[in-house]
Amino acid sequence: MVCLHRAEHRVDGRARGHGPKTIAGGVLVAIVRHGSMLATVLPTVQLNVHSASVTAWLDLPTGRFTMGSNDFVGQPDDDEGPTREVTVGAFRLSAEPVTVGEFAAFVDASAYETTAEREGSGFVGRFPDLELVEGASWRRPNGPSSEVVPTSPVTQVSWSDAFEYCLWSHGALPSEAQWAYASSLAADGDAPIHGELWQWCADYYDESFFRREQRVNPTGPNGGSLRVARGGSDRRTARAALYPDFGSSDLTFRVVKT
Repeated sequence: MVCLHRAEHRVDGRARGHGPKTIAGGVLVAIVRHGSMLATVLPTVQLNVHSASVTAWLDLPTGRFTMGSNDFVGQPDDDEGPTREVTVGAFRLSAEPVTVGEFAAFVDASAYETTAEREGSGFVGRFPDLELVEGASWRRPNGPSSEVVPTSPVTQVSWSDAFEYCLWSHGALPSEAQWAYASSLAADGDAPIHGELWQWCADYYDESFFRREQRVNPTGPNGGSLRVARGGSDRRTARAALYPDFGSSDLTFRVVKT
């Protein structure tokens, strides 16, 4: 199955997939394809969840797993494979996406203004039904009349917004490999880390990422125009390639600490 996910709304440029595509209003989108996860964790481990201030953390041990998918779902250039054995070092991942309350503490302490607040609008909905809504921001993610509770995942945050929050909190965005490893460990539990919301990763997007030789703590290229997002699907290997100033009501992030 092919799912369209909006990648950029202000400047022209190529997006991941079969080149740039436009929908009503001149919105540039990138193709996001969904494949099945083929993860094997060696050895089987238990996740240790404990509280640290407001955030609960997952303690993830060093481990090896099968990253990616060979199920191209009819798309030979799916960018989710071929699968490869990857080793990831130990790290801590926030058990839930950053909440509105946690993000509010950052904004209050730093007087930070998000991309959506500077631009005066944000995209609302899920593809293919995204709509640019004036006044949408992390405070009111579905528009001026919407409300949000402090414990909800913060949305309408760009990659740049998420990066600045992580700096303030002495953390970082997860690499794509870290995110995929955590997802594979949580796959059989009651609280999988993938679901309805896309989540920013630290890496620049690379179409050939799964063909690289790096097998220990792999990361994306050193530069580029697009960033990786994961998790906004019932398929854990689904990837999105998004411009760093993009934000929407179905996009959030987690924090890692090493």
